[in-house]
Amino acid sequence: MIAFVIFINLLFISVLYSVRNVKGMNPYFIYFHIVGMVLISFIYLYTTIKQELRPFEVGELVKKTLGLIILLLSIVIVSWFAHLLPYGSIFLVLFSSTIAGYISFIVLKKHQKKQKISELKNIFRLEIPKDAYILLIIFLFGFLLRLLVFGLPKIPIGYDVPMYLLQAIKGVEMPSFSLLKKGLLFSKNPYLDTVNFATLWLGLTAKILNLLGLDLLFIPKIIIPLIDSFSILALYFLVKSLTNKKTALYSSLVFATLPGELLFSDLYKEIFGKFWLILSLGIFVNYIKKRSFIKVLFFLISIFFLWKTAITAFAKMVIFSVAYITYLILSKRLNKAELITFSFMCLILLGVIYLYKNNELMMNLLPHKSSNAQIITPYTYYAFPIIALTNMTAFLITIFYFFRVYTYKGLSHEEISALSFSLPIFLSLIIVNFFISTLLGYHIFPSTPYLYNLRFSIYMDIPLAIITGLFLYNTSINIKEKNLKIGLIFTLLLLLFVDFGLTACKKMTIHKPRLTQFISADVYDKLQSLSIKVYDNVICVGKFDWTLENASNYSFGNWIKYLIYSKTGKEPIMIGSIDELKNMKFKDNEKALVLDCQGKDIKHIFIYNHKQKG
Repeated sequence: MIAFVIFINLLFISVLYSVRNVKGMNPYFIYFHIVGMVLISFIYLYTTIKQELRPFEVGELVKKTLGLIILLLSIVIVSWFAHLLPYGSIFLVLFSSTIAGYISFIVLKKHQKKQKISELKNIFRLEIPKDAYILLIIFLFGFLLRLLVFGLPKIPIGYDVPMYLLQAIKGVEMPSFSLLKKGLLFSKNPYLDTVNFATLWLGLTAKILNLLGLDLLFIPKIIIPLIDSFSILALYFLVKSLTNKKTALYSSLVFATLPGELLFSDLYKEIFGKFWLILSLGIFVNYIKKRSFIKVLFFLISIFFLWKTAITAFAKMVIFSVAYITYLILSKRLNKAELITFSFMCLILLGVIYLYKNNELMMNLLPHKSSNAQIITPYTYYAFPIIALTNMTAFLITIFYFFRVYTYKGLSHEEISALSFSLPIFLSLIIVNFFISTLLGYHIFPSTPYLYNLRFSIYMDIPLAIITGLFLYNTSINIKEKNLKIGLIFTLLLLLFVDFGLTACKKMTIHKPRLTQFISADVYDKLQSLSIKVYDNVICVGKFDWTLENASNYSFGNWIKYLIYSKTGKEPIMIGSIDELKNMKFKDNEKALVLDCQGKDIKHIFIYNHKQKG
């Protein structure tokens, strides 16, 4: 155990050392994490020694380890084979998820105990006032942290902010019935469905804000952090269905503080999708424990909204479910009726894939290698180790906990239940996102090759919060000395808060590509002060196309579109150079205001006389 802890610490230190010269890297990010690693290691070793665990025999550990190595080698072979197959991504993801579930079964096989049912009843009932009030405080605390990061700046933080503000303002102009029809109906393009649904909930939100006389910036500053905070409640019900109330409260507190959650507030569809994903997992887990028709109904409703909200989040639900169900099947926790239900769900999924088989989105389901992704966009390509560093306290606790389960005997009912759910999910993330994507270099997800690693990695917060909450709960019951117990728990929570601060602080964050403002306050005020309703058209000159080398120009262009649209009711005309003005067609007496944008600034503003071509 000590050797493993030292090895992990040295591995993390080597990673921190390798990124020390990365542009924008602050040395305090490295120093604080090294101090944190030492403290976490001592706390973990102390609590483990206190439990007096019995190790597995060496021969049994060798046997398990050889089996795991063979399984990982099989993934390498299947990855190569899958990129030759149509829809090979689907096959590879399902295979990897199954392997994750099988590895979890191997690790937990000797720990199996009969599951207690008493803890699984009435998980949706809050006992007033104690746990309800504590959960409310945790929810408000999580909301406050997000509000401090996203609500205080004058200009909202986030790459996608102007994009969804433009959707919101367009949704306001649509009649409510047309908005509902657009958002709830299905097309032949699943990505377009998610955009239409986003227009629905953003448009309805904007209509309410207009009635209240509030600015639409209320959405990124208040509404988005509030939606993100609701995932804390969803996680509470998920963990409560797996373990008990105290573990659920600890996990919710950890989830509220995890810095990786800040990255969701930039992904407006993903942030809502995460809520439906966690809620769907909670209902699914509870259905496995105790079947009822009402749970099936709630599950189908949540899956519907999950699909409509974010197709990428829906794909993660499939991956996590396959991994978890594989474990349940191998551990004989599913009966024949449940297996039939699961098979029926798989057929529905295959039917959905068939319906979309001619859509261009399906082309992304063919695994391929992006030879230059790690050079052009290292932040997103190496998202998994970056998110691991971001959530270092929770990540180390989770790694240490899984190693203890792998090498030592003796787990409680709560530990078995939580680990049997969290371990398959965590391993599926490692296999798909780190092993296949980062190490082998395959892009296997229905998203751009330069973003899917990031979109996948941030879901690691779910198993990290569950296991860290379980560790805090075990610490609270295994350490008898009250002052020592409080000190250990407080230290771990403080380290989580330090991780959050290192991520949120502009001077120390490693996430500047995401947690930044893509338009300056000066340019924002300049655009707001322009009187442009008297002009027939507004023409913006600049490089606003999305490119890998400078993707921020695209977000800056969207800010201009949103601000001009909010004043005129129509988007500006975007051109690449002033010379293009000479080839444009204008009506007689048409007045056009030209904004010459260079970089992220407006250099010149002039009225274009199309008759004089100048």
